[in-house]
Amino acid sequence: MSLSCSSTPLTLAGREIKAWISNIQQTAEYQSLMRREKAVYWMHKLHDKLIYEQHVTNVNTTAEEAFQLGKGVCQDYSHILLSILRSEHIPARYVVGLMEGEGYSHAWVEAYHDQKWYSLDPTNNVLANNGYIKISHGRDYQDCIVCKGYFSGYGPVEQEQNIRVSVRPIIH
Repeated sequence: MSLSCSSTPLTLAGREIKAWISNIQQTAEYQSLMRREKAVYWMHKLHDKLIYEQHVTNVNTTAEEAFQLGKGVCQDYSHILLSILRSEHIPARYVVGLMEGEGYSHAWVEAYHDQKWYSLDPTNNVLANNGYIKISHGRDYQDCIVCKGYFSGYGPVEQEQNIRVSVRPIIH
């Protein structure tokens, strides 16, 4: 199992993220937290700091750029949270999947503590639960692209792919 504390070009903490981390680390509230609590704390802080807004970033926007904008979408929230957690030496990975009630892919973060991965959704400011369906995980968006693939054969030039997921409990 790979525990990633290494940043990627998309998750590298720049000057503004580092300054924000440093300011928060100085607070007594923060200093009393354990590793898992710190990950949840950062999720809450980040959610309060950013504004969810589509079409202001793209797949090449870095954590630092989105942080400077103060807005973005789930991949931006996740890249920034990865940047923070990795700066804190908390192993963390990018996750992409589906969320109950949504028709699109969604990104969140998993942080490692006490031999377990914990799912954090900074966009919605919640711990991910059974309403989240994980498709893949990796270091950042580039490792988890879900809308990329190959088609071989005959058919119309323009095609559309629709994905639906239905989840129900299995009773034994």
